[in-house]
Amino acid sequence: MLSLGASIFVVQVLVLVSAIEPDHLVPETNGTSRSGKALSIFQVIRFKHDPCPGDGNRNGTCFSSAECTNLGGESSGTCANGYGVCCIMSLACGGTSSTNCTYLSQPNGVNMMIPNPCQYTICKAHDDICRVRLDFMTFSIAGPQVGTTSDTGLLDVGDAIGDCLTDSFQVALGEGASPGEICGFNTGQHMIYEPSDLCDELSFILGGGVSMNREWDIKVTQYKCGEENVAGPIGCLQYFPEATGRISSYNFPTTSTTVGAQTTHLSRQGYNVCIRRQPGACAICYVPSIVVDPATPEDQSSFGLDKGTDTVFDNDCGVDYLAIPLAEEFPVADPTEIGKQLICGRIFSVIDGSTVPTSVCSTSVPFILGVSTGGDEFTAKADPAKNELMMAPGGIVGFSLDYRQVPC
Repeated sequence: MLSLGASIFVVQVLVLVSAIEPDHLVPETNGTSRSGKALSIFQVIRFKHDPCPGDGNRNGTCFSSAECTNLGGESSGTCANGYGVCCIMSLACGGTSSTNCTYLSQPNGVNMMIPNPCQYTICKAHDDICRVRLDFMTFSIAGPQVGTTSDTGLLDVGDAIGDCLTDSFQVALGEGASPGEICGFNTGQHMIYEPSDLCDELSFILGGGVSMNREWDIKVTQYKCGEENVAGPIGCLQYFPEATGRISSYNFPTTSTTVGAQTTHLSRQGYNVCIRRQPGACAICYVPSIVVDPATPEDQSSFGLDKGTDTVFDNDCGVDYLAIPLAEEFPVADPTEIGKQLICGRIFSVIDGSTVPTSVCSTSVPFILGVSTGGDEFTAKADPAKNELMMAPGGIVGFSLDYRQVPC
């Protein structure tokens, strides 16, 4: 117990309180705030929970050191003028997060070492979150049932081609329609969805009895309503803000410079890809990113989708196609072809019977590329024009297209 004559030392305590404020409030060194009023012995510093760059190649969210620890995050550098830490959130299977910028990580390992299913729960960071983007920095699980493009074709494997029979990744929304499942190799791809007010489940379902390595590293970023310029409009599963870029179907070998005989697109996909229109751009043009010499039929270009009919015309599309509003060849060779919308078959062109891929352009705005694939490829016929496995490129390939925006 202190006596009345004892000296009492008052220690000024600095308390960090995180809050969403328009400006940083930093204490003055002379004991007064910026308003001129004297500060109490408890000085308060408020800062936003803004995104921040970590010390490595990951981004995080600005929190106080105590908050980061309580959330189970890892401190990686400082933020808010040194008063906060850049908190990196990484979830293991079974984890839950409502923090913007979260990583779902599974190092390379066989399926016996990974919980099955491996589920993550993602909740809104705030009520005004309208878009959640998943960047697949690494994504490698078992692929779909493959077909094989060849001179003879395989006439007995058609029904399951493109189906995710072993592994799959699924986004199950608490409310509303969920995106379709994907599988295979998707490193470098992304997916955007509209979160529900309830928490949403992201799941890897891994087939048993397969001794293969699986790994993934997914960056989860949440965007507020009104940030469509960076997050994309509602209804777009993929979004590309750049003037030029490359768009590929899921499970396309994006790191390869060739298209192998077993390159197989996923079945039962239906979504829109949106491209942000640049200032002064009046059109957008697409061309296959890999084009081979037609004189080497064993090679494949990076476009091939099921025609869906018994005709030889590439534009008689069934359920497999790319939808490009007001599509036309560039430069225009046949004015009667202007205005076609669906492109399918083995050759990327709006010209019926074309044997050479062309640049296909559209002046329709906003810039949208629709993607549709069904199931049950046409493989049970001996006529190469009616069997998607016979002759390269096969109708099972999917697509990889380079795009560029054209100034007015």
